[in-house]
Amino acid sequence: MIERVQKIIASAGICSRRKAEELIEQGKVTVNGVKITLGDKADGDIDKILVNGKLIQPSKKVYYMLNKPKRYITTSNDMYGRKKITDLVPQNPRVFSVGRLDRDSTGLIIMTNDGDFANNITHPSKKVEKTYIAILDKPFERKHKEFMEKGIVIEKHKIIPKIIQLDRNTVAITLHVGIHKVVKRILKEVGFYVKQLHRTHIGNLSLDVESGTFRELTKEDLKKIFEPSKITKQTFLDNK
Repeated sequence: MIERVQKIIASAGICSRRKAEELIEQGKVTVNGVKITLGDKADGDIDKILVNGKLIQPSKKVYYMLNKPKRYITTSNDMYGRKKITDLVPQNPRVFSVGRLDRDSTGLIIMTNDGDFANNITHPSKKVEKTYIAILDKPFERKHKEFMEKGIVIEKHKIIPKIIQLDRNTVAITLHVGIHKVVKRILKEVGFYVKQLHRTHIGNLSLDVESGTFRELTKEDLKKIFEPSKITKQTFLDNK
């Protein structure tokens, strides 16, 4: 895949992207024997990239399932020193989160160093479904479900969620739209405040690790991500 050389260097675990940019500006990076300038691109799987005269190796592609705890942020850099989900997984090769969850939301996050794979999950055309459990501030009734399933417009997108009521104040919501805070926003449209939000599934892949822990995904897991959701109320009863 063609991408900026500083990104390739950072993904290989050589140094941070900022440091890689400094090395490029200092003339210490070559691609196929030619010194490059900042902004140049290359294919990390094909081109011969040297940093300080040493050949960098393409990173092995890795894929993790992480159960994000509360009060962790999903960005890899933070000027305020807050806890980051990247602190919970191996540092080499460097990985990033596919999509995001709010700081106080919990649950399933996929982390990888495979940009094409990440784009396939997040691109709207793929319609990869995500399922969340939302604990609400007051009882959820049939009229709310019927209203929401007619569609709610957020940022000019008509969103038609699949809703399963789990108990008086708790619902499971499945949708494929990647708008920021979309679950909280559609519930706010019908008068609810979300007290707690937990992502349980991406596609047909179910979260199965404890809070703050991760595991590497198998080839079978990766296939499940792109399958249509087969979630029912019994799914949540079985997982109790």
